[in-house]
Amino acid sequence: MTPRELIAAFETLADAPDGVKRLRELVLHLAVRGKLVPQLSADEPVSELLKKIAAGRVKVAESLRTRQPNSLAGISRTDDPYDIPESWHWCRLQDLGVIVAGGTPSSSDPGNFCEEGGVPWITPADMRACTQGKFISRGARNLTERGLSSCSAQLMPKGTVVFSSRAPIGYVAIAANTLSTNQGFKSLAPGIHELSEFVRLYLMYAGPLIDAVAPGTTFKEVSGAFMAAYPVPLPPLAEQHRIVARVDELMGLLDRLEAACTARDGSRRVARDAALAALRDAEDTGACEAAWSRISSRMEAFFAYPEDVAPLRKVILTLAVQGRLVPQRNDDAPAHELLETIRAERRRRWVNQKRPYAQPLPRNFESVSSLLPPGWSLACIEELTDPVRTVSYGILKPGEDTPGGIPYVKVKDIRLKEGDAARTAAGATCSTPY
Repeated sequence: MTPRELIAAFETLADAPDGVKRLRELVLHLAVRGKLVPQLSADEPVSELLKKIAAGRVKVAESLRTRQPNSLAGISRTDDPYDIPESWHWCRLQDLGVIVAGGTPSSSDPGNFCEEGGVPWITPADMRACTQGKFISRGARNLTERGLSSCSAQLMPKGTVVFSSRAPIGYVAIAANTLSTNQGFKSLAPGIHELSEFVRLYLMYAGPLIDAVAPGTTFKEVSGAFMAAYPVPLPPLAEQHRIVARVDELMGLLDRLEAACTARDGSRRVARDAALAALRDAEDTGACEAAWSRISSRMEAFFAYPEDVAPLRKVILTLAVQGRLVPQRNDDAPAHELLETIRAERRRRWVNQKRPYAQPLPRNFESVSSLLPPGWSLACIEELTDPVRTVSYGILKPGEDTPGGIPYVKVKDIRLKEGDAARTAAGATCSTPY
């Protein structure tokens, strides 16, 4: 399937689980490989663009009062991370501008911060609200001039591509005005401001890849040196503009498809919950069968996603333990007779152990007995368990793992998964059975 055919199928693919999320990833994947828009021979070559960027980078470094960064080794065609069009060029992120870190003044000095005015100051927490937008202008707090001068935060120019480098890695936006950040960023002040939107788009694509290789124990973080050396595919500037415009168009389409899918899912869930409520509240087996018939006729619509099954399973279990899932038959022996048989067996086992029989404590079930179907009885777990090998807490000291020995199960051996019965795994053997 070609990129054009994939895009034509967006509406269908968006209905799949996580469909819109995956389509957004696909758009970025195609964009950074030069497969969204055509390459035009009339575009100014990348070699000329790199000259302009190099000249602009000197000016940016001077405005930031930082030294001109050393040039890094280029990327040869044999080391390309992936194939790009012939008119593109692989370079390092540092080749496109100046990498800028951030800083945080002492929070013990209230004079370092202000609510209004001052210098806009961004933290990764502020970026969460910007995940669906291109630009960011300020965060929850601003720095005073004293706060800015007391730490390593720098005042970065409008158009800086702000990239969170820890906690978490991968938030990216463009500075809508001059601003600063805390130390959780490795931002790029581009040599020419026209690069900002394509660089942002590329870092949106690369963010998960950077996060996957980032080191860290308490939290992951990437260094300025890592970001400076990170490879970036650079198209001609005119093609960058076409790519950004096409991505904006497709992302807008996906936003509308997502809104439509969300509305449809909301209506579907309302209808599903109403059908399940009718099944749960059915007063007899006839009503239960009718409600189930309505559900089964729309099974694919009501339970399109795995998480939809949990409410149905809960209703089925509720009906089962309330005696409303199957009809009661008059020729079935009543449960009180079964309970008497269990009690007699419990007494017999106590006697065989030559221990005095402990009668279970009486329980008052009158308040709920009226809710039981005919023939059912209520009992305590204690009345149904083996009086000798009863449920209890204790410490188990297993013996050697002996073939044919007695399996024992620990809590971690039991796996309860949605849609599966409880599964147990036989571990080592017990030196003493009980």
